[in-house]
Amino acid sequence: MSVQLPPDVQHKMMEYDNNVKAYEALINELQQMKYRLTEINTTIEELKKQPDDVEVYKSVGSILFKSTKAKILEDLEDKRVVLDARIKSTEKHEKTLKERINSLKTSLEADLKRLGLMA
Repeated sequence: MSVQLPPDVQHKMMEYDNNVKAYEALINELQQMKYRLTEINTTIEELKKQPDDVEVYKSVGSILFKSTKAKILEDLEDKRVVLDARIKSTEKHEKTLKERINSLKTSLEADLKRLGLMA
């Protein structure tokens, strides 16, 4: 026997599913950004250990360009600042989305209990 759920409950279920999918995608994006930040930090640390006159190259597409240690460090620091800001913003969005998912879950459970579909 199938039960026809009220439209508002169906809508909440769809919203819940969409939010869960968005949350999963956001978590994946956050993991990728954190991995990239770790790479940048490691590169900065290793480059700082090198002498100032070390030959360094920057990859742009499939071409390597000679650069200076100072210029590469500056570029990496800029990338680190931007990425760190994006991570913080994404973490705030993650928290908000998680709270929304929990709120929808609680509301759906109450609806299903009210309808006698959940103990």
